[in-house]
Amino acid sequence: MLRMWDDFREMRVLRMQDSESSRKPQAASGTSEARVWWHALVELRGGRVAISLIVVLVIVFAFYLTLK
Repeated sequence: MLRMWDDFREMRVLRMQDSESSRKPQAASGTSEARVWWHALVELRGGRVAISLIVVLVIVFAFYLTLK
């Protein structure tokens, strides 16, 4: 069990290092303003969490509107 925990921790550290070192600009579609907002969200600390929360809120709101 301890070995599995160490492997998990090592994979997490490697994943964090990969995400920090490989911040290459990706081909983006959409308006330039949308790209600016997207990059601003991703650059925030925990940007993925913020994006996930926004997506969940949009889905819940759409579900609410369909049931209304």
